Amino acid sequence: MPGFVKLFSDILQSSIWAEDAETRIVWITLLLLCDADGLARATAPGLSRTSGVSLKKVRESLKLFQAPDPDSRTSGQEGRRIERAEGGYMVLNYLEYRNVRDRDTRRKQWREAQARRRQRLSSPVITGQPPSAHAEAEAEAEAEKNTLVVKDDASAEFDAFLSEWNKAACRALWHVGHPTKKRHSFRARMKDKAWDWRAALKRAEPSEFLAGGGERGWIANLDWFLRPDTVTHILEGQHDNAEKPAAKVDPMAGRLDPGLIDLRAEQYAEAEARGRNIKKLLKTSGLHPLDAKAIMAALPAVRERLRQRKEK
Repeated sequence: MPGFVKLFSDILQSSIWAEDAETRIVWITLLLLCDADGLARATAPGLSRTSGVSLKKVRESLKLFQAPDPDSRTSGQEGRRIERAEGGYMVLNYLEYRNVRDRDTRRKQWREAQARRRQRLSSPVITGQPPSAHAEAEAEAEAEKNTLVVKDDASAEFDAFLSEWNKAACRALWHVGHPTKKRHSFRARMKDKAWDWRAALKRAEPSEFLAGGGERGWIANLDWFLRPDTVTHILEGQHDNAEKPAAKVDPMAGRLDPGLIDLRAEQYAEAEARGRNIKKLLKTSGLHPLDAKAIMAALPAVRERLRQRKEK
C-alpha cells in the first residue's frame, strides 16, 4: 500500500546531512520504505535498485547507519540509526518522530471536531425532528469522540512501549522483531491494571539468561514479553541473575611483610609437593596481587630449603 513519510526540516542540521549525497539518498530511501512501525522491508540489492546507488555504496551506508555516531543529536543507542530486524531494517527513532506527527494530527482533528460541535450547537433544531432524536444524535457524536480518544491513548501507549522495547533490545541484545501484529496482544495485557511493562523492562534488561546466557542460548523477544504471565514472572525475579559467591578474602592479604610472604610460600610449596597447582591456588585464594607475585618469587628458595630439610 503506498504511503508517505514526513521529513522534519531539522534533518538539515543532523550529522547524516554532513555525509555525501549518495549516503543521504540511501537514508531517505530507507525512510520512504518504512511501515507505520519504522520497519523498512529491504535488502542491500533492493535498496541499490530503488535508490540508484551502487551496491557497494549501499552496503557502506548501511554499515554507517548501524555504527555509533558521537555527533548524533539522539543520545539513545549511542547514535545508531538502524538495527537489523526480521524482514529488513528497523529505524530506531522512527516512532519518536512519528509520535510528534501524530500529536500534531490529533490536535488538528480535535480543533476541527470542536468547530463542528460549536456549529451544531449554534444551529437551530430542524423543524419536525423530535428533541429526543436531536439529543440522541449529540450523545452518539460525543460517544464517538470519546471512543476516538481512547483509541488514541492506547495507540500512543503502544508506541511508547515499542520505542522503549527497541532501546532495551539494543542494549541487552534481545530480538528486535516486527511489531505490527502485536498491538492486539498489548491491548489485552493493558486491561490488567497490575501489568507494569516499564518496571518489567527495567528489571529484565540486566538478565544474562534473557540475552542468550542459558543452556539453549534462547533470546528474549516481543512474543514472549507479551504473554499473559511474562511481566509477573519478571517482577517476581524469576529471570534475575543468580548471585555469584563472593571471593574468599585472605585475612593476611596485602601485608607485604617478608616473613609472612616466606611462610605462605612454604605452605604453597608443601601443597605443590602433594600435587596441587600453585597458580590455580593463588588465583582463587583472594590474596592481593602483590602478595601473590611475592610468593611466586619466593618459591624457588623455599623449594630448595624444603628439599634440604628432607635430606637431613
